[in-house]
Amino acid sequence: GLEWSIYSPLSDDPFLTGTNESIVMGSECIMGCMDMDACNYDSSAQMDDGSCEYADANADCNGDCLEGYTELTLMWSGAVADTMMTNFSVSGSINGELYSATLDTDSGSMTECWMTDLQADCFSIEIEGPDGLEWSIYSPLSDDPFLTGTNESMVFGSQCLEIWGCTDLEACNYNELATDDDGSCVVPTFENNIQCDECCMYSVGAWTHVNAFYLASSDTPTLSAFAENWELSSAAFLYSEETINEDGSVSTTSWFGADSDNSSMLTGDCYNGQITLVLIFKTIDNNIVGDIVIKMFDDGDMYFETITSVDSFDLTTATMTGTIEAGNSGTLIMVDSDGNGVGDCDESTSIQEGSVSDRKLIKKINLLGQEVEISNKRGVSLYIYDDGTVEKKNQLR
Repeated sequence: GLEWSIYSPLSDDPFLTGTNESIVMGSECIMGCMDMDACNYDSSAQMDDGSCEYADANADCNGDCLEGYTELTLMWSGAVADTMMTNFSVSGSINGELYSATLDTDSGSMTECWMTDLQADCFSIEIEGPDGLEWSIYSPLSDDPFLTGTNESMVFGSQCLEIWGCTDLEACNYNELATDDDGSCVVPTFENNIQCDECCMYSVGAWTHVNAFYLASSDTPTLSAFAENWELSSAAFLYSEETINEDGSVSTTSWFGADSDNSSMLTGDCYNGQITLVLIFKTIDNNIVGDIVIKMFDDGDMYFETITSVDSFDLTTATMTGTIEAGNSGTLIMVDSDGNGVGDCDESTSIQEGSVSDRKLIKKINLLGQEVEISNKRGVSLYIYDDGTVEKKNQLR
């Protein structure tokens, strides 16, 4: 409400009048934009009048894109649904954020100056919006869209070609940044109704068998293993079974687990607990032939089966070392959708139909023909399998 006046004694009329707003006076006072970064900077201005204007990002004052940038237009529809707005951003793994906006109208367009050499980086488009969102990015050089998409994130750029992984959206191990499928996808089938977290990936690892076959001392043999995303603490030898085959070879199955000195704990990304390990191999004249199989399981759903190899065997210390191939575990490993004898989760391993993992033990009898508990691991017994085969096994401690 302030009002003021300035009078001169030479006149009854006020020299100046005003309210609570600032004013300038004097014939030599020059008003204008005094910001040197503004497009309308006035070097002669003595007082800033708030008229400064600035160029858009990555453009000059004429609206033309700077060198290294080109004009691209984002057009969209269906960006607003049930008061939900769409957040749209583009970022490069090398050059950082390229563009970001909140789309608060259902349809519209935005024109910005983007990097010209879009192929010099790997860009990811992150979108958070309703299901009905559709968008396109256009270049003034063409009537065809440069990119199109929906509300799903995506990547583009030549540098992305080196990102390998699972590109199947339905897979347990889908990688949203991958542009090339490496065949690692693990996909549950609709028949088994299994969730992805029931199938866990185990990377390539190494195993060590200490005091193998009691050659070095009377100490209990142990087996341990480690890898990038899992580790098995020392597991003690519990007992073994040997079967003499028709070709003269000997099949040996050894069980390892926890005892008073060894915890037999498996620690990984999706399982932490005590397990039992089974080592299965075949020998001819005391030389290992064929695949060496390792199984790890607990009392629940955790189950991992894969092929191993022996890298070294020191006779002086009776220490054996080897490599464990990558594999998967969980309920899915027991499901064989394609009927090839390999579990869905374990297709990447070399366990084929006819291996030790295919048969199921249905009955166990002693030499007198009396049925005994399958859990009984002592003495000589006949093992009867669901494929009609019968094996005589001498179980040892």
